[in-house]
Amino acid sequence: MTPDGHVVSSSGRREAMRLCEREGEVAAIRAAVRAAHAGHGSLTAVVGPLGIGRTALLRSVADQLEETADTRVVLASGAPLEREFAHGVTRQLFEPAIWSADPERRSRWFAGAAAPAAPLLDADPGPPDPGPPEPVPPATLWPALRALAANLAAERPLLVVVDDLQWVDTESLRWLGYLARRLAGVPVTVVAAAWDVGCWSERPDVQDVLAAATRTLRPRPLGVDAARTLARDRFGAPVEEEFVTRAHAASGGNPMFLTGILDAVASSGAPATADQLTAEDSPWSGLLGDRLTTWLDAVVAPVRDVGRAVLVLGEEATPELVADLVGLDQLTCDRSLHVLGQLGLVDVDGTCSFRHPCASAAVDRAMGVAERERLRQGAALLLHQRGRPPERVAEHLLAVTTPQHAWATRVLREAADTALRRGAPRKAADYLRRLLLDVDDGVVRARLLVELALAEREFDRAAARRHLTQAVPLLPHPRERAVAATRLAPELLDEVTPAVRELLGRAEADLRSGEPLTGQDLEIALRVECRVRRAGLAPDTEDSVLDRLRDLDVVPGGRTPAERELVSVLLHQATGGLLLSSDAVGRIGRAVLAGEPAAARHVHTGLVLLPPTLVAADAAEDVGTWLDIALDQARRQNSVVARVLVSVGLVSVRLGAGDVTGARTCGLDAVALAESEWPDGLPLCLAALVPTALLPRDARMARWLLDRLERHATGSEGAAYHHDALLPLRGFLRSHAGDLPGALHHVQECGQLLARAGRRNPALSPWRHWATSLHLRMGDPAAARAVAAEEYDLAVRWGAPATLGAALRLLGTVTDGRRGIELLRESRRVLAGSGNRLELGRTLAELGRALLRAGDPAAEPVLREGHDLTADRGIDWLTDRFRFDLAACSRASGVDLVLTRAELRVAVLAAEGRTNKEIADTLTVSVRAVEKHLTRVYRKLAVDGRSGLAAALVPVSTGPGDPSTRAC
Repeated sequence: MTPDGHVVSSSGRREAMRLCEREGEVAAIRAAVRAAHAGHGSLTAVVGPLGIGRTALLRSVADQLEETADTRVVLASGAPLEREFAHGVTRQLFEPAIWSADPERRSRWFAGAAAPAAPLLDADPGPPDPGPPEPVPPATLWPALRALAANLAAERPLLVVVDDLQWVDTESLRWLGYLARRLAGVPVTVVAAAWDVGCWSERPDVQDVLAAATRTLRPRPLGVDAARTLARDRFGAPVEEEFVTRAHAASGGNPMFLTGILDAVASSGAPATADQLTAEDSPWSGLLGDRLTTWLDAVVAPVRDVGRAVLVLGEEATPELVADLVGLDQLTCDRSLHVLGQLGLVDVDGTCSFRHPCASAAVDRAMGVAERERLRQGAALLLHQRGRPPERVAEHLLAVTTPQHAWATRVLREAADTALRRGAPRKAADYLRRLLLDVDDGVVRARLLVELALAEREFDRAAARRHLTQAVPLLPHPRERAVAATRLAPELLDEVTPAVRELLGRAEADLRSGEPLTGQDLEIALRVECRVRRAGLAPDTEDSVLDRLRDLDVVPGGRTPAERELVSVLLHQATGGLLLSSDAVGRIGRAVLAGEPAAARHVHTGLVLLPPTLVAADAAEDVGTWLDIALDQARRQNSVVARVLVSVGLVSVRLGAGDVTGARTCGLDAVALAESEWPDGLPLCLAALVPTALLPRDARMARWLLDRLERHATGSEGAAYHHDALLPLRGFLRSHAGDLPGALHHVQECGQLLARAGRRNPALSPWRHWATSLHLRMGDPAAARAVAAEEYDLAVRWGAPATLGAALRLLGTVTDGRRGIELLRESRRVLAGSGNRLELGRTLAELGRALLRAGDPAAEPVLREGHDLTADRGIDWLTDRFRFDLAACSRASGVDLVLTRAELRVAVLAAEGRTNKEIADTLTVSVRAVEKHLTRVYRKLAVDGRSGLAAALVPVSTGPGDPSTRAC
């Protein structure tokens, strides 16, 4: 694309792009031409900022009038490098027509008063003069050139088009000024385009021409509709609206910027998507950078330098700072800013900023590396001397690779501290990495690496772990090494590398080698032990764990924060290995929770293990509130890792209360946050969501989770989620597809891996429930009873109501006769003391169905209790089962009123108060179909309307078959 707004095809042919939103300007110029045809010549000026489309407008009008053949068009354009060629533009205007004319016509044109202009335009018919032609004085030449124009116009009205008037040579300008004031009675129209202001536009000769204009046109920026049209023309088809919107916003409607973006994206071969305009290496920025550099190089150096200073200083770009950065006096700087403003590049309103994003991006792209670094270094020093905040200064230091002075070191450290306090760990890490470039001392580097790891654990735990293991060997003092080891947060210990093992082992040995520890040293030692145990580097036997708990005197839940952190880890170990009863774990855990104020920072300590431990013990009644407070603080601190990990804790709390819907919502929010801000935490979020797919037997959700988890399990961090997330999902989907042996293999493998990891507690994974169901479906009730009995024995040992009640239900489903019903009734009694309403609902479903099979009239009230319990909590998949089982009670009671399944669905929704339109939308049917179903329901149930539906629905059968075959 040429600077005048045309596209150059691969064959070199120039194709005019559509002229958009310039109808008013075109009409004004054509009106001036029509007036010239009547003998009323005039000058029309077209002025505006850089790239506004003056050239495209002039070329379009000229092409249109040339096609009519009733107007002669002569064109010329000024150029920065041709300003010194006297009468260069005058020759551009007339020489093409003169050279193409036959001798007779040339003689006619140069007849009379026009004759003195012939030598200037190489049109003298005489023999060539061996020497340079004698200069013709202006008093003779200017009238001769006007006469030449009049002679040309005598044949056909003449349109004289001069573009880039600011670059026109002085001699041509003076003649144009002379001509502009002598157009009366001559069929000549002059159209001249120029920048509206700026260094060369303010030349007196340029202003003299513009002042003679009969009318002045000022084209405006293009709108979004024009951008859409140009994009469609450039790409040959409509493009996505977001691309159009972003292209328009980036260009500010400036035609040169807009067409530059479109042309560059098209020539890159990439699709016209919004991503092309947000990528750092967008193709259009380089093209526009070259174009803007050409324009700015043509202006005086101060204007170019001031533009670069505005870019580098960014939000700090006041006229005073810009002047100081480029070493200009204030008057020169202000004048240069005025030029940039009039060119449409920069806004000056207290501070200076580029008007269009693509202009700033292009100028940045066009700057050389050395120039950019020089300006950045100067800006950093200037802002530091002016007392600007450390982060403002540090932003410039990030772009400087050469070693800096002591002041820069202090600024970078202060900036990192500030960024951490305001919840910007990525930015803090950038400052610390830059600071490391200037540090050679090993000890200082080690301390900086520890600080860097503290920032990185908020978004890149692998890097944090790596930097900590690099730093600790360089630290000179044992206590300092131990403190660094405590920076290994629990979430950094999912994978214990040899370097981590050595780091923790050395820290533990350093602390054991001296006198008995007290005060702060004891706190450090306890935190190190916490990490040693979390990493699995200390024995987790019953004696080891219980003796350590007794040593800590944990009745009040720990006396210090470090003790409470270690107690949390020990309780987690005791829970997994069934080393304590749920009552003991709940009592101690509640005491820890009561003694430790909720805070977002706990996610980097052993306390992160306390919520799932209390959920397993069925003692999580206060955990949700504690986590909500921590989550609110994490949001205020903008801590992504804390928000994700606390949300994962809330998922377990909601599942422990039987709120599958709430758990799924919370988990999906955590997934979305982790995907965008902390990818390392994504597997943990996905694993937490697995029960929300398995409990309601949601195959679609299970496939989505399995696909995402398998992608992450291929990395080094994936093994931690393999046995209790991937294998159950694979087993469920195999079962869903009818492959029962394959499903059982995955479930049993999950159990084996959990046992090998010391996680024997049935509260941590219901894999035996799945195995029991699969054995029954495969026709092996003996194996099912054996697995269920094992689950029951472990649940009795643990003692938590939710776990024990679920185990009793499992045993009851594989036990025939009255004994099975008694076990289910015992499960109901136990779960009544649990906070897990879902487990109670599942037991009521199994008990109601068992009673129904036995012909026991107690089935209906049990099923009704379960229906009401689950309906209130949005457990739709279980509520539906109760509805069908309640309907089946009608057969036992002898009622012979049969509704079809479609009728029952409509009747139930109507009884809940839904309107016909809402029922139609829910069931994806027409309102007319709903009305027909309700009419038949009213007739079958002998009710007058909706008010009688609720009472009439209980004793109603849905006909043969039970569509609810999902096990609880």
